[in-house]
Amino acid sequence: MQEIPLEVFLLLIMSTGSPSPKGVIRLLDWYKLQEEVLLVLERPLPSLDLFDFVLQRGGFLQEGEAKVILRQLVEAVLEIHGRGVVHRDIKLDNVLVQTDASGPLVHVLDFGCGAMLNESPHKFHGRGSADSVRASLKILDEIIQHKDGKKIKLGEWAPAEIESIETLQ
Repeated sequence: MQEIPLEVFLLLIMSTGSPSPKGVIRLLDWYKLQEEVLLVLERPLPSLDLFDFVLQRGGFLQEGEAKVILRQLVEAVLEIHGRGVVHRDIKLDNVLVQTDASGPLVHVLDFGCGAMLNESPHKFHGRGSADSVRASLKILDEIIQHKDGKKIKLGEWAPAEIESIETLQ
């Protein structure tokens, strides 16, 4: 029986099923070499990582574009967690942005630091706790305003994210 590397296993979880997960790069094939694993991943064209995408736009994004990208990224993370996987290394280099006429489309990649979500609690190694995150989100919900004076409704997605964070404690 061949041993499957954890990253391959996590990508197989994310690449199978119906419907296929939105916002996650699919594993097409993989090969175990003597000292490394070769992954064959889909490559949407045209695309570039989020770091280069931001640099290409002068080092920042317009609010509308940032909202589209962030919403897709949150939806992808919820999909990943919904399949029992935690990525643990989301950063600009691990987010691929497909750039075509329909607008930016986000794909999360590189599950090399990932793990399976457990029923038992994980130790939280970040700064703060779920309570501090909950308090921060409450403050943000009260103070962040659109240019036109309307509040941003963070509360619509915050409870799901807090629940995910609580499982990490």
